[in-house]
Amino acid sequence: MSDDIPASEADETRSSESGAGSENADADGADPFAAEIDKARDLLDGDGIEAVHVGVVRDGEV
Repeated sequence: MSDDIPASEADETRSSESGAGSENADADGADPFAAEIDKARDLLDGDGIEAVHVGVVRDGEV
C-alpha cells in the first residue's frame, strides 16, 4: 500500500482487486492468498509499526 493512499481507499481498492475472477478462488469465491495478504496489511496498518519492505511471491510472481 502506498503512503499517499488513505487506508479506507486502499481497502476499497484491495476489495475490488481480489475475489471474483481469480484463478485460485474457491467455490464460494474466497481466495486464500488474498485473505492472507489482507491479514498482513491489517497488521502493518497498526499504530507503531513501520515496514521498510514486505515481499510476497505467488506462483513465481512478486
